[in-house]
Parts: sequence; C-alpha cells; structure tokens
Amino acid sequence: ASASLKVADNTSLKASYSRSFQYVQQAVMSVSGSIVDAWFTASPNVKPQISDQFSAGVTQNFCDDAFQFTVEAFYKNNKNTIDLKDNPGLVIVHNDREGLLRFGKSYAYGLEGMLEYDFDKINGWISYTYSHAMYDIPEINNGRPYRSPINHKHSFSAVLTYDISKKLSASADWVYYSGSPTTYPALRYKFGEAYVPVYSQRNADNMPDYHRLDLSVTLKGAKRQANRRWGGEWNFSVYNVYDRHNAWSITTGYNRLDNLMEARKVYIFSVLPSVAYNLNF
Repeated sequence: ASASLKVADNTSLKASYSRSFQYVQQAVMSVSGSIVDAWFTASPNVKPQISDQFSAGVTQNFCDDAFQFTVEAFYKNNKNTIDLKDNPGLVIVHNDREGLLRFGKSYAYGLEGMLEYDFDKINGWISYTYSHAMYDIPEINNGRPYRSPINHKHSFSAVLTYDISKKLSASADWVYYSGSPTTYPALRYKFGEAYVPVYSQRNADNMPDYHRLDLSVTLKGAKRQANRRWGGEWNFSVYNVYDRHNAWSITTGYNRLDNLMEARKVYIFSVLPSVAYNLNF
C-alpha cells in the first residue's frame, strides 16, 4: 500500500507499507568475507521469510525542475530470518545443510537522500544512505542481537553524464560504502602443535571500506542518434580507474616465522577496460 500527498507546486509527501514473502533465502558461510555463499530454499524445515516494510519521504523540485531532492526514512521488520550456526564448516558439501541453520528475526532502518540534476547536456545524481540492520537469533552470539552480515552503514554514489554531441557522450560513476560486518579472530591458544583461533562476537568487526571510479564513453550510430527503432552504439569503459584493491574476502592465519597472527586480503578485479556494442530495437 502507498499514499502520496501534494502540498505545493513542487513538493510532495509520500508514505508506503509493503509486505513480501521470500522463498529463497541466503546465509553467508564465511566469517570474514564470503568466498562461497550457500543458498537455501523454503522447505518443511525452513519457513519462508516474511517482511513488513514502512517508509515515508519528501520530494522537492527547485530551479525550474532542474534539481529534484528526495529524502526517505524506512523501517523493515523480518520474521523467519536464517543464519548459520558457529563454525559450520564447508556448507555447500555438508550432508545436512538445513541442520546448520538457526532461526530468529531481524530488522533494519535507515535514511536515504538523493539529489538529481538535469540540465541541457549534463545530468546525473548524488545519493547517500544511512542504514542499520540487526539479526536477533537466540542460538547465535549467546542470544544477543548482532549486525547483519550484508549491512553497509554508509553508502554514497555520484553519477555524472555529459552529452558532448548527439553522437558522443561520456559518464563517470563513483561509489563508496562502508565495510560489511564480519568476524575476525581476537585471540588464539595452543592445542598440541596447533594454534586454535578464538573469535570475537558475531559480526563485531568490519571488512575494509569499498570504493571505486568507473568511466565510460558512448558512441552512437546514425540510426540511434535519430531515435529510430533500430540502432546501435559502441561503449568504451574502464572499471575501477584508480586501481582500488577492494577486499573480496579476508583470510587469517599464523605466521610461525614472525610468531604473529596475520591477515591476507583477497581481491578480484584491478583496472578492467572493456568494449561493448549495444543493439537497440
């Protein structure tokens, strides 16, 4: 359900409520960045997740509608949330995967803001989101609520598109979000000849922050320029322009040479150029 109220020529208030049922659910198996995710479908033992979401916001246009500013607050309540028990092992090869699950509830709330701009040749937007998401599963973390593994407290993005001509356009896209919650070993003890890690509370730590810049140039064909039904365009882009090594996962181990615990970052992509041809019809 949703409602919108126009309060001025260029201002509107809106509020909404929605309920959704999720029949495919995911639990992250790695305690320090997911290398492999395990997916669980609803079954007699795994109930579908039920979600109630409430939101309210304000939209304001100004400067002859060249700018539009939107701010929205939201709250989301989830039932039948799933997560993996402590030390589940390699979930994807486990004979009784559902036996590794624990059940409870979760909730999230936050604030989103976006400023959109649209001039003759320049357009784009700037957006920021603050969010906080918690799990509350009695059999995990000694019954204390803990942060969701997919929550990013701060998220920011900026997009700029410039139409150089009818044939040529360029764009830039910069994104940033704070590192997702994870669990690192806080201590270790020696058992025989092996060192056993002791972990802190569930998701009490953070992965490194994520950010990158992408650039692209689009070259339109004659039919595409004329907005005909058939047409094509070339796109030349560079992903992660300044070669940010964003962590995909963090692995920990013991360095016997230096007698220290150590962490190693695994990342996937460095600078990645690409060329694409898009056919529109």
